[in-house]
Amino acid sequence: MSYCNTGHWASANWFVLHELLGYENVKLYDVSMVGWTMDPKRPVEMGEPNKG
Repeated sequence: MSYCNTGHWASANWFVLHELLGYENVKLYDVSMVGWTMDPKRPVEMGEPNKG
């Protein structure tokens, strides 16, 4: 599954994985995190920020 904040970078990832590298089972979640978080019932797991 390829996703990002708004779907722009995820579409590039999908293209490389599916079209250039030939992976068949690649999915693009087109509404990405913006769409996912619009529904407060959907789970979002947050961790500690990377300080490195």
